[in-house]
Amino acid sequence: MKQIIRLIGIFSIVFLWSGNVMAFTISDCDVTASGVFPAGEMFDGNASDDVGVQIIDWTHSDATGLLIEIMAANPDGGIDDGIVCRQNGSVSAMFQGAGLATVNGVSGYDFRIDIEDNRPAPDRFVLAASISRTPVRRNEGIANFDPPRMIVVPSEINVVVGGSGSGKIKLHLDDIICRYSGTGATYAFVRCTGLGSAYVPGDRFAISKARLRIQQADRSFDLTSVEVDIGTGEPAPGYPDTYQITIGGPGGFFYTFYSHVIDGDVEIILHP
Repeated sequence: MKQIIRLIGIFSIVFLWSGNVMAFTISDCDVTASGVFPAGEMFDGNASDDVGVQIIDWTHSDATGLLIEIMAANPDGGIDDGIVCRQNGSVSAMFQGAGLATVNGVSGYDFRIDIEDNRPAPDRFVLAASISRTPVRRNEGIANFDPPRMIVVPSEINVVVGGSGSGKIKLHLDDIICRYSGTGATYAFVRCTGLGSAYVPGDRFAISKARLRIQQADRSFDLTSVEVDIGTGEPAPGYPDTYQITIGGPGGFFYTFYSHVIDGDVEIILHP
């Protein structure tokens, strides 16, 4: 109990600036978030509160070697007040607990995470394709865009199941054909031909249609499937998502980090 009182006392100072009147508060919600920051900090985590059962799986690290891990599940763990989500234009979530965090493998640290979902995820558009060996059957990834949308020429196409071997893939972007060659785990960019044949990975332009086709794959696999994101990766318009983590613990240890989430995304889903 003393630990919890000390923790709340610290956080009442740290988070005083963020005390807004919210439209409504709900406990049943899911949080999925990740981000990478310029100075080397990064985080990745999931948290859910479903009818009073809370689960948290969260990591945070920085360039100095600091590693914070939080894994807890009620009723086995003690997550104070569950996960509190609020809706007021943006959607925010807060969760905290005493003694549930580890810092560089040492347990017994208190934590609080405040996170805000202000806008949709960065632009993504995933094409998927597959090829089976016996009998040979291809499923192509096909998309049409009206109006045309901006895309980015990818540097590689990832293998999800199976293997690429020394096989080939064609990515059709309107009248442009970009070719990729197998490296085993991926298909790497070779060249683009057709109108705008000088295009290289990272180039952006608008298209009306796209088609992804596996020409050949590693024949030792009965099935090979691939995925590629041709979205621009640009953040959606609006105020950025935000993320804050604060840790307190033995020996007066105190760590806090706050930033807008530019390279990454926060998604909070409410279950009213």
